[in-house]
Amino acid sequence: MRTNMTECNALKARNIFAQCAAGIVAGFLNLLLSSTAIRLHVPLFMDTLFTVTASCFGWAGGIIAAVASHIIGFLSDGYSVPKDIPNLLYFFCSLTIVAGVRIVLFRKPQNADRANPLDMLFLSIVLAFIISLEGGLFYVMLVQSNRVSANIIGNRAVSSLIYTFVTKNIPMLIASPLASIPVNLVDKTIAVFGGYGIFALLKKTLFQQKSQNESQTENSAAHDMMDEWMGGVKQKAQANSTKFDSLKTRNIPAQCAIGLAAGVLNLLFCSAAIALKLPLFMDTLFTVAASCFGWAGGIVAAVSFHVIKFAVHGQTSPQYLPNMVFFLCSLTVVICVRLMLFRKSAAGTSERGGSNPLRLLILGIVLALAISFEGGLFYAAIISRTKHILENHAVNMLLYPLMTQNVPMPASSTLISIPVNLVDKTLAVFGGYGVFAMLRRGMRKGKGEF
Repeated sequence: MRTNMTECNALKARNIFAQCAAGIVAGFLNLLLSSTAIRLHVPLFMDTLFTVTASCFGWAGGIIAAVASHIIGFLSDGYSVPKDIPNLLYFFCSLTIVAGVRIVLFRKPQNADRANPLDMLFLSIVLAFIISLEGGLFYVMLVQSNRVSANIIGNRAVSSLIYTFVTKNIPMLIASPLASIPVNLVDKTIAVFGGYGIFALLKKTLFQQKSQNESQTENSAAHDMMDEWMGGVKQKAQANSTKFDSLKTRNIPAQCAIGLAAGVLNLLFCSAAIALKLPLFMDTLFTVAASCFGWAGGIVAAVSFHVIKFAVHGQTSPQYLPNMVFFLCSLTVVICVRLMLFRKSAAGTSERGGSNPLRLLILGIVLALAISFEGGLFYAAIISRTKHILENHAVNMLLYPLMTQNVPMPASSTLISIPVNLVDKTLAVFGGYGVFAMLRRGMRKGKGEF
């Protein structure tokens, strides 16, 4: 292992130029992704995802990506150098990304192989607050010095929140960072997990051939020792997994209790999102967590959320009954979590692959697309028969512009759900699995039954 790490470090040192080239490519990709988000009116910045990826390869790649993103964006937008050059202050926000990735995710040599998802979540939250503070201060400095216009941020969601806060007599110095926090919490979570996922995929592809060549040169004794060691590890893992599955089977009542609790928590999060007018559903996070414990927990969570929701909000009359069809969307979450994260191996044991950030990211995307399609069709079918439908305010607001362009209702309702669901289901998957992992760890330490 030490030899491999030494070779890896030497390889990094010899490939500084390759890191710089990757950083420049990352800068172009950041600009492309950010421009697409602006054109699609997605309430996110989406300008640091590939900076995270480049930073995972090394300091040089990250710094070049940060510099390239701002210089390329500055030149492509046709800014005047004497007047608009202060806008490059935002480069320090990107530099914060690089420092955060290298210090938090790669502080230990062994972290180069696989980052801890909890470290990634911690990094996302820290970056969201630091960059909101930095970006908010830069915004105030540039606007109040009359060097730039008030729409410098380029994100309508943030600009609207700043305007709302200022009209309520909140000082600009407070309003600007405060308005950026909700957007940055989502944006930086996607950037960290998505950027690291791309890095992991590229690393696997780039070093696969090298690993194959090295394995062919190993002597037979080394092979035997490794096989014996791996065999013991696999047998132990299979034994633990079998024991884990057996305990889950014997605890169906406990799963049902977890499912009921998840249904109540889903309702609280969903109601909070509606009260705060967040452009998210926030109704499946704990369904994911309950599904990780087993099929029974997930199904009970899916059913209980919808039943409790309609009962609590007094919408049990027949005119609201068609809304219960959205239960199938929650059931889709349960099915995808069980099949994609806990599929059965050839030995008959469960492979818990949720600790793989890339698999979690893929699950989030799959759920977003599947539920957007399902929910869009249900929405179109219900609204064509009755106006008594419960839907996210952000989705309703996005629906009308498409309808005015004569886009069919099923297509409109599906398309406008995709951007909301991409964020919502990604948060639900990573957050739900994180809750499950923490509960499982606590149960094991307390000698629980799961």
